[in-house]
Amino acid sequence: MYDIPATDPAFELYRNDAWMSDPEVPQDAKNYAAMVSMIDNDLKRVLDLLKELSLEENTIVFFTGDNGGQDRFATDELPRGFFEPNVNPKTGVAFRGQKRSLYEGALRIPYLVRWPGQIKPNQVSDHLFYQVDVMDTLAELTETTLPVKTDGISFLPTLLGEDKTGSTQQQHEYMYWEYINQIAVRKGDWKAIKPGKDAKWELYDLAFDVSESKDLSADRPDLLAEFVQVAKDSRVPARPGKFLRQDLQQRDRTAKWKRPETKSSK
Repeated sequence: MYDIPATDPAFELYRNDAWMSDPEVPQDAKNYAAMVSMIDNDLKRVLDLLKELSLEENTIVFFTGDNGGQDRFATDELPRGFFEPNVNPKTGVAFRGQKRSLYEGALRIPYLVRWPGQIKPNQVSDHLFYQVDVMDTLAELTETTLPVKTDGISFLPTLLGEDKTGSTQQQHEYMYWEYINQIAVRKGDWKAIKPGKDAKWELYDLAFDVSESKDLSADRPDLLAEFVQVAKDSRVPARPGKFLRQDLQQRDRTAKWKRPETKSSK
């Protein structure tokens, strides 16, 4: 599943690491580490090219993940996976859940924005936003009016500074997520989640329990009821798309990943 040429320069970073030559470490884990470094190297090539072409100061770069970490290559000794993506290596504090859930381990993603001369470097922001905000941010940046109203809120004041944009950073009154049979609502530091179709609602105070380990729904039924109502008001029935080429859909559905055979040419 994780494949990268053995000659890729990314492997050189780990050649002398004991775990790279350890037969007990899955080869997929070794490939995965090199693939992450390969992405780092490729990103550097893109940024270097922007500088070479004198486009650096006219280009804003967004670099982000599409979901939280996964407990890849988990073992009894390493239940959160070989690389422990959702565990703080300094404190040991862990985010609950992983990709395809609505716990913090899935919702929190890496997010970097770079624009030399416009965005001050080496900043870390606690501003809470999600991907739907990007369109509104780009619309404000380009002085464009969106054709339809969205749920997004521009975070340009956070990127450039409120003095430069002349506006204060607005905050979401709440955030709503829905994935298959899971629902989550967040308001401030409080978060309610229904992790499955037949599961009961849970309530967490992320200010004191970012690992979502202590369910407070029984202690704050009033607050939970408020969140449940927000979820009901926010939900919009899905409008499934239509595949114009059913044969292509079926081909992708049944496709099996297979390394193509290499044939020598004469």
